[in-house]
Amino acid sequence: GVSAWAAGKFLVHEHEHETVWFGERGVLSTERAFATLPMAACVGSSLVVAGLAYRFPKSSAHLRLNPTIHSIVALPLGIVLGFRFNNCYERWRQSRLDLQDLGSQCLSIAIQTANNTLPTSAQDSVVANMYASRTLSLTDAFLALVEKEYMKEEDLHPLHQSIDWKQATDVVSPHDAMQLTNAEDPILWCLDALVSSIRNGELMGVYSGDLAAQMYATCTEIVGTHRHLKMVAEEKTPAPFVVHTRTMILGFCSTFPFTLVGKMSPTAIPIAGALLSFSLLGIEYCSREMAEPFGSDKNDHALQAILDEVRGQIRWLRESSPRARLLPEEKDIDVVAMEAIVEERIRCMAQRSSSASMSS
Repeated sequence: GVSAWAAGKFLVHEHEHETVWFGERGVLSTERAFATLPMAACVGSSLVVAGLAYRFPKSSAHLRLNPTIHSIVALPLGIVLGFRFNNCYERWRQSRLDLQDLGSQCLSIAIQTANNTLPTSAQDSVVANMYASRTLSLTDAFLALVEKEYMKEEDLHPLHQSIDWKQATDVVSPHDAMQLTNAEDPILWCLDALVSSIRNGELMGVYSGDLAAQMYATCTEIVGTHRHLKMVAEEKTPAPFVVHTRTMILGFCSTFPFTLVGKMSPTAIPIAGALLSFSLLGIEYCSREMAEPFGSDKNDHALQAILDEVRGQIRWLRESSPRARLLPEEKDIDVVAMEAIVEERIRCMAQRSSSASMSS
């Protein structure tokens, strides 16, 4: 019985290795790295050469190029293509890791907030819950804002859309929503308000000094991760490098058939030219796809789906944690009143400090 089960598992495992060759990611897939116009130009060159070689077999020798030229050019072309492909893949991979880090950092803020310490007085407990709830809502709003920042108003691919996606102004208090709408830089305002909420929470005794220090450090990491992702979303590969690489590929592929005259039959020249063009142009196509990981293509990062998973966890913490859950009458957080309570607390602490120093 055990041997039959093991044999069955082995056959299923081997079957999966076979089916991947014929599925969406297999050799029969229609989703290919295929640039129509450059490919048509290169294949067209092969057809012209093949036609001339077939029509004028005796004079076709005058069309032949010395293959040494392409042998020399192949080395720098291979170096340039390898460098571009490797760096584009690293850019794609690192941006995905940064997205994961950004989500983890925001979730860390949320977990630390949901596990704060409750003050002893009833009034301070309500204010503490309000600050914890505001911190969670600002973290949630921040993730909505960065999605909008990286996508640049592009339409999402249907597979990347989230059904439960909420805008930043939908998850914060009316006061914060108004401030967010009027802010010149909404992300900067959101981060500043988040740090301010943590600071005021610390003053109110919501967070211990050690916990607040960890949250400040996490906020600093969030800023760094966000800036790196913004750079990836906005900056493109330097134009001279891309133009030079594509010019070399197109020149190499379109002139390569001329080196085959007299060495191959006219019918084989288009096949060889098409295979070479498909290979080199495909590498450039893949490089461009990976160099721009944020967008509406199917193979771009599923940004909204990735961030919405974290946002859902943050909202769950906000609703389920007794240290962040608000009563129905407390749902609309009065930020102005909270700030007034904090200012009063700071004033009282300053008075006690002054009285202590005078008495000593």
